[in-house]
Amino acid sequence: MGLTEKGVDHYQDIIRLVFAFINKLKSSGPPPEYIFNEKKTMAKINYDYKTRSKAILHSRTMASMLRDWQGCAPNYAEYEAPIEDIFTKSHQYNTFSPDLISDILNKFKPEECFIIFTSLKNKETEPADKIEIEPIYTTEFVRIKLDEKWM
Repeated sequence: MGLTEKGVDHYQDIIRLVFAFINKLKSSGPPPEYIFNEKKTMAKINYDYKTRSKAILHSRTMASMLRDWQGCAPNYAEYEAPIEDIFTKSHQYNTFSPDLISDILNKFKPEECFIIFTSLKNKETEPADKIEIEPIYTTEFVRIKLDEKWM
């Protein structure tokens, strides 16, 4: 997610709002099936009328899809399909699965969360003793625990 300069100043509020929305989604249950059907229809239209992309971008997408095809990567059972479908599979919505949606939403928990927030603006506000340096790229960073009031 990208933030404006004002959003960077209020990143704690943004985190709180994201978790509030996730909790609202959890409590309201899976979305109605008509939303899935609308997204399915729009994905088909977007694929049918897709403009040509640059060859390198298309090649990267296809290489990634091939890597994950036929169970080569974990949790990719949805790719169990004929290889001819590789060009259309990323644009398809096959089945509405409210249980899967609920399972995925329930995995979004603050205690399981790792947020990467990058901003040069906040560098001046951090105490020098908290700044760590990443060994390979020598990038400076700070680790902080999510505050309970942000949830």
